[in-house]
Amino acid sequence: MARVADLLNPGPSGARIGFIQYGADVTNEFFLNTYEREQDITDRIRRLTQLGGRTNTERALVALRREQFVASRGDRPEVKNVALVLTDGQSNYEDRDDVIDAAREANNAGIITRSVGVTATAYTEIEEVAYIASPPHQQGQDYFLSTTFEGLLELVDTVVTNICEIGTPGTLGPVITTTPSPD
Repeated sequence: MARVADLLNPGPSGARIGFIQYGADVTNEFFLNTYEREQDITDRIRRLTQLGGRTNTERALVALRREQFVASRGDRPEVKNVALVLTDGQSNYEDRDDVIDAAREANNAGIITRSVGVTATAYTEIEEVAYIASPPHQQGQDYFLSTTFEGLLELVDTVVTNICEIGTPGTLGPVITTTPSPD
């Protein structure tokens, strides 16, 4: 995730980055207006430790809409809001429909969501990763898959290019993740 921040060139007039980490609990690690310098953002990400536990994706999606993309925490109404959701696969804390509903509510609030799933080939896991992303839910455009956490590094450039094509300068945030490694 630190590499994603490096490539987005955050700054006061550029991309703003917030970060939510989730497992059984959801933690706002930092908000869109917490850091302005790229080095501060990447240093903070590298110091994170995984929360662990179950995967509460629905609650993380609600938090990004209600707690991160708000003006008092750095949201700018004149730029597009993009969230990158990194998940370890299928939520095991709530019903899949709750996750899809929370993703739809974020999209209806104007948040463009891209998702990256580290998942096996189980259809239900892939389907959930797809529906976390904003429509039209196309693999390689709106959502991305890797079978291993190590394989995520191969996706970084493609995902960042995709986010930048949505529109810059922008507000990227929060990046929400369940992955075990902040690199």
